[in-house]
Amino acid sequence: MNSAIILAAGKSSRMKKDIPKPYLKINGRLIIDYSITIFENSNYIDDIILVVSKEYISKMKDNYPHIKIIEGGNSRKESAFIGLKSCNPKTQNVLIH
Repeated sequence: MNSAIILAAGKSSRMKKDIPKPYLKINGRLIIDYSITIFENSNYIDDIILVVSKEYISKMKDNYPHIKIIEGGNSRKESAFIGLKSCNPKTQNVLIH
């Protein structure tokens, strides 16, 4: 089993915007949607885990009810670790995006 972990819990503070990058829109779609779609259409990915900040959990669950959505940590490293711990026990390979 192969899992993809998408890290989207950051604040994007260097952008100086009210909305983090993954939740901005390009051509009417959330930026995060482009990554999710690629993994959903891949024959090599069996499971997608989306790691987001607490304030985006319900919105992402509404938008992507078929994906595992979890709350991230205080750093990218911590969010990646939380994502790894959420992988299916049968997972053999992980791609962190």
